[in-house]
Amino acid sequence: MGDQPSAETLLMGRSVRALYEVRHWVLGACEGIELVMDDGPSVLLWNGTDWTLRINEGQWPELPTWAWPPEAWEFVQGEGIGGPGIDEILSVNLRFDSVGQRMGIDLGFRKARLVFDSGERMNWRCKTLAGEAGEG
Repeated sequence: MGDQPSAETLLMGRSVRALYEVRHWVLGACEGIELVMDDGPSVLLWNGTDWTLRINEGQWPELPTWAWPPEAWEFVQGEGIGGPGIDEILSVNLRFDSVGQRMGIDLGFRKARLVFDSGERMNWRCKTLAGEAGEG
């Protein structure tokens, strides 16, 4: 993770155009999330081999290097992300487990909050004023 910018630097104040799950098409498991931004590089959220949350610049529209072999992976678009009120990131809150490992992140928008959890697979949900807008 070396010289990667912080999660706050990568995300705060930027506008999300779309969310894509990085899915293993045979297993159906979501192993990462690619946030395609209006400006600059995408942001990749993914599970490390220790199930901790990794956050770094993505390579949209290329698959992450860990998605091997490439033919076994696909992008699946999340619904409603990038629309009015669920586009500009207004807050970034990292979540840690009892030993200080990064296990999740919450992104705040004007009309919703995106919640990402790392673990055996990558989970996410969109909590809007009207309830759950999308889930992976």
